[in-house]
This record gives sequence, C-alpha cells and structure tokens, in this order.
Amino acid sequence: MPHPNAILKIIPPRNIENLINSKSYNCLNVYVDFKNACNSLFIEDVVNELVYNTNSTGNLDTSIFQSTLFFSSYWKQFAYYYKIPNCNIFFSYDVGDSYYHLNIDEEYKKNRKISCTTTPEFFEDMFKIRNQNCLVAEKICNRIPNVYFFILKHMESDFLPYYLQTRHFNDSDTFNVICSNDKDLLQNIRGNNNVMVYKNKGDSFMVTEDSVLLKYTNLHKYSNKNIMSKSRKLSQIDLDYLSAMMAIIGDSGDDVKGVNKIGPMKIIDMFCDEKHKIYLGSFEELCDRVSSGGCYFRDNLDISSMDTNWKLAYNNKDIVTKALKMISFECLIKYLETSVKDNAVNNKNYIYKILNKNNFNLIEDPKILLEGLSSIQDLYLTENEALNLF
Repeated sequence: MPHPNAILKIIPPRNIENLINSKSYNCLNVYVDFKNACNSLFIEDVVNELVYNTNSTGNLDTSIFQSTLFFSSYWKQFAYYYKIPNCNIFFSYDVGDSYYHLNIDEEYKKNRKISCTTTPEFFEDMFKIRNQNCLVAEKICNRIPNVYFFILKHMESDFLPYYLQTRHFNDSDTFNVICSNDKDLLQNIRGNNNVMVYKNKGDSFMVTEDSVLLKYTNLHKYSNKNIMSKSRKLSQIDLDYLSAMMAIIGDSGDDVKGVNKIGPMKIIDMFCDEKHKIYLGSFEELCDRVSSGGCYFRDNLDISSMDTNWKLAYNNKDIVTKALKMISFECLIKYLETSVKDNAVNNKNYIYKILNKNNFNLIEDPKILLEGLSSIQDLYLTENEALNLF
C-alpha cells in the first residue's frame, strides 16, 4: 500500500519558482480538487488493499484522510521556504448527482463510470471508504487554522476553486495553485499568479496562462504543419471565452453534447479574432444572458455573414446553450448566487460555514495538534478514534 503522502503530494515543477520569485506575495492559496485526486486511487492493487484492510480489521483504513494532513504540511513548508507569510489550503469534494446539471440535462454523466475493471465488485466498498475518509477529513481539517475541507451535496465541487478565487480571494498579492488535471479547471488560470499543477505517470507538470490553450487543445498531438499555423493564433484568443469554446466542442467524458464536426483546431480559428464578440457580446453578457434563460447567441444577428463554422454552431444553438450552462463555472455560480432552491441555498450556507469555521473548535495550540497527529500509530483507526484525535 502506498504511503498516504503519495496520494496527493505534488512536487511543483521547478519553473514555478520563477513565478513566485517574480513578486513579493502575501499569501499562498492551494486549491485541491480532492475528488479528482481520489479517482486516481481506482487501481486494482490499491482498491484491493484498501478494501481488504478495512474489511479484515473492522476498522477504517485512513490513508486517504491522512493524505490531506501530509499535503497541507507540505504546502505550509513550501510557503515558509519562499517567505510567503500566509498559506490557505482548500480541499473540495462532492457526493455526486449534481441537481444543477441534471436539471439541465438528465443525461449528464450518465455513462461515466469510475472503477477498477478487474474487481468491479469492490467499487461500492471503495466508494464507502473514500466517503468515510472525507467525513473524517471534514471534521478534523476544519479544526486546523487555514485548512478547509468542503463536501458539497448534489453539486459539483470542481467549481469551488473558481468561486473562491473570483468571489473571495482575488487579491493580486495572492499566489494561487490549483491541484487537478481536470480540464474544466483551466477556466481558473488567469494572470501570472494562477497556475495548475498535476501529476502524470509520476512526473509533475504546470499549466500557466500561456499554456492553457495548449493543454486544452492538445495541440502537440497534431501534425507539425497544424501546430505552426495554429500556435500563432493562440495568443490572440481571449481566455475569458474559454468555457464558451468548450461549450461548442462539448465534453464527451461528462456526456455534454457539443457541435459535430467542430473540434479544437476549428475552435482556434473561430475565437482568434473579434467576430465572436459580435456574435456573443462580452463574456459577462453571455453568461448573464444564458443564466437568465436566454440563448448562447445575441439576438438579430446577420447569419449570412457568418463563416461555415459559426453557422454550424448557430444552427446548433440549443445544444451549445445547454452545454455552456453545464460547463461554465461562471454560469453555475450565477445560479448559486441567485437561486432560492433548497439545494443551492444549503450549499451556499455550507460553504460559508466552512469558510468562517463555524461550529468548529479550532486547534490553535501547535503542541496539541502535534500530539494529536503523533497518536496516529498506524493507518487503521475506527472512525470514533479518528474523530477524537484532537
């Protein structure tokens, strides 16, 4: 069984040093797409061992929970090393079945399955172990100052980094690190103080504002001729419209339908000039319009003047409108901010409960915290033992 540190620990690429050293930052905020990280555990050997350890001992294998403590400690030390005085760690997790998305399209993620292929019978057990670890993490991490663990009910958690960055922690003297390989989170990467780091086959990679579109379009996989002609256009694209581009292409992994015959190469041509602003308005206008029940495209457009790709998108405007509502974090947040439905209100209240550390007795004394951590003698604790550590 891998050490719990191996679940989450990401050693950032060396070139992150240049960004951090380019300015004196007052705060480091690290956002962890924890569900995305946990999905990487669905490997046959890992699942078998976690399930066996839990079932055979009658206790809960807490490797997943402990990874949050190791991870937080690592980034706290990272901030200290780079002389950044403040460091916040935000973990986001959800229990699935997003009401918001399913109310837009009941086919959302219908065909998406995450399990190990050779031992599918362990999937439910692994799912329970993962959820139990997250419940423990929620109770304990939220007692540690500057560490936050969110479990959203019936709402996707990957929007949370975008929500926190755009609505709460958008100071220019804050350096933001997003830990995930989910392409939807590329919507967060703006400016030199926002990066995404992720692991792939043991190596760490970083996405900056300059490489967002390279990551999204996978341009390196195409022929050299295409790379040369398209790469020159990438710098001309306004990244505010990234989710608008994603909506036209769709997301087959989440069962979000897009426009047939339009992929990354064509989308680069469509958004590299100013025509899309004529068709869509500003990005804020676009999201306001779609969120309030309107269409992806502005009214009273001259369709005859559109090129072939834009005409194709316009002819599929209902599909694109639905896709934008599901993909764009800005549209989801506008819903969250304005909706009076129970699931939206409950999630809003929950988010502020965690942010404000309401109903959590904080562990202000480092000695008490260290004593609690040192009492973890192995990975196999009952849930009550874990909850009473501190």
